[in-house]
Amino acid sequence: METRRILVADDERGIRRLLQSYCEREGYAVRTVSDGTEAMAALSDEPYDVAIVDLYMPGASGLDVLAHAHTVQPECEVIILTGQADLESAVEALRLGAYDYLQKPVSNLHRLGVVITRALERRDLSRHNAALIRELREANTEIERRRRQELGYIQQIGQAMASALDAREIVQVLVQAVFNSIRCDASAAILLHEDGDEPWALAASKHHLTPAEEQELLGAMVALLPEEERPDPGSVHLHVTLREPPPLPEDAPADPHAEAQPHAKGNAWDRMEHGFLSAHDRVDGIIVFAQRAPQASEEQELGIFGILVAQGSVALENSLLFARTHEMAVRDGLTGLYNHRHFFQALGAEVARARLRDEVTAVIMIDLDRGPERGLKAVNDSLGHLAGDQLLREVGQAIAGIVRRGDLVARYGGDEFAVMAPRTNAEQAQALAHRIAEALRRRVFYIEGVEAAVTASIGVSVTNPARDEDANAVVNRADVGLYQAKDLGGDQVCFVDEESGAAGRPEKAD
Repeated sequence: METRRILVADDERGIRRLLQSYCEREGYAVRTVSDGTEAMAALSDEPYDVAIVDLYMPGASGLDVLAHAHTVQPECEVIILTGQADLESAVEALRLGAYDYLQKPVSNLHRLGVVITRALERRDLSRHNAALIRELREANTEIERRRRQELGYIQQIGQAMASALDAREIVQVLVQAVFNSIRCDASAAILLHEDGDEPWALAASKHHLTPAEEQELLGAMVALLPEEERPDPGSVHLHVTLREPPPLPEDAPADPHAEAQPHAKGNAWDRMEHGFLSAHDRVDGIIVFAQRAPQASEEQELGIFGILVAQGSVALENSLLFARTHEMAVRDGLTGLYNHRHFFQALGAEVARARLRDEVTAVIMIDLDRGPERGLKAVNDSLGHLAGDQLLREVGQAIAGIVRRGDLVARYGGDEFAVMAPRTNAEQAQALAHRIAEALRRRVFYIEGVEAAVTASIGVSVTNPARDEDANAVVNRADVGLYQAKDLGGDQVCFVDEESGAAGRPEKAD
């Protein structure tokens, strides 16, 4: 069996030794280098199956090495090493084609082994697909002429799905590719587990489908899924697009069923082939092609279908990994709310949008009051910091449960929270702030079985679309209101008027 070759590039000697020791123990041939320039030279000198590359190195960055690997060794899978603070750079690396990333210090060797194994599996799949395509291209002239368009679709689907990061976009491209490559009357797919939403289904068909035919197609797909993954067919809406099949070669035999009309009774789909869109032991969806009258598919067609299913599975796995990584980069690790950085990015975009549409946006800054018997410090002092973390999580959940669906709640830092409320004027924003203050004051928080009292000082401000102001301006005004509320003893809501930039008359929260 061929020994797999792995390149390790990191400027930290300890990490190089750890990775080398582990990989050699697993039977891989390993070469280590200490900077980006050496890594690029190594990739130019000899082939590697996997390259594990530090994001920041002397000579050249990990992203530079990634780009070089795509140029000189397209089949080499690249795994990026990054620190906890560099998740955004890791997301960029995934977007540019890295297989996965590992956070330093690399202490979880099981995770390391899983990532390397999966990278090798994807490389083998890529090689296998390339070999199948080469075999198809080497077929005799007649088959080549009849299947030239199918080969084009295989290449297009691979390129389209490799660059797509949205799961629905991947499924749309995949359904169309199956329909264009296989002799069928319809192709369809169901996408499961999409961010907790209901399953989503799409079909491409030669002819208009009656409601009964749609339900029959959908029901057949659901029945093919593993029992534990089957959704209620009634909860899934099938989106159908009419497609013209690709033209056949001039000398190809006529399709006797090309003008077939929908069946009046019985099963409208006499034949259905399917493949699962899956990654390891998880099923992410199903893809099928269906015929109104059974036709024998050539082995070549079934091979093409298998390639498309495999490519779709890999693309979906990558899109889900990208979505999870991006979510980690914008969420606060303790409360699950958005973090300070994402709040400012979202607010900046919303302020610009609101100015163009002559709308207002409200910002509400919330800081928990502190005292010997209330707030985060009291819980930390009496019950410990783990209990304080629990209180922050529950307060964050309480605030998120009060705001509207389109509002954004973030943990601003420490025991301070922020709310962005689009299309919300001063009166509405103050009413929302009072509801938050009242809810926190009246709610009994049970932390490790002990009641904890919470009140908050709250500052409120709204944008003026007639002024060219940025996110910092409206946040600063809300901060002024927050500190006014604290100066008045806490448990207050203070609105800061935009014209004067001074706090308006404070109101005691009801």
